[in-house]
Amino acid sequence: MIAVVDYGASNVPSVLRGLRAVQADATVTADPETVRRAPRVVVPEEFAEDASQDAPRYSTGERVRHRKFGSGVVRAVSGMGRDLKVTVEFDDTAIGTKQLLVAYAGLERDWESA
Repeated sequence: MIAVVDYGASNVPSVLRGLRAVQADATVTADPETVRRAPRVVVPEEFAEDASQDAPRYSTGERVRHRKFGSGVVRAVSGMGRDLKVTVEFDDTAIGTKQLLVAYAGLERDWESA
């Protein structure tokens, strides 16, 4: 059984239809105990107007390069759209770890150091 968590997201019915289209045994629930017991859980996301599939995506552990701070490793990712932030631990220990707003950071993927 797949528990689809109902927390008021507007796309819960479409998620349920999609699961049932592939004959998945899915049920919508807001009951914490049902969610805890379920072997699989789906938490539908709300669509964010400022989010785009063209927006940069970063993963923890990914190497990036900043024009001023140099190369480093993404240690955390938070937010979405214009509020997307990454915490980068830079190779230069004098620079250390910085939290950057992706929209303004000008980060590039550091393919050479990977």
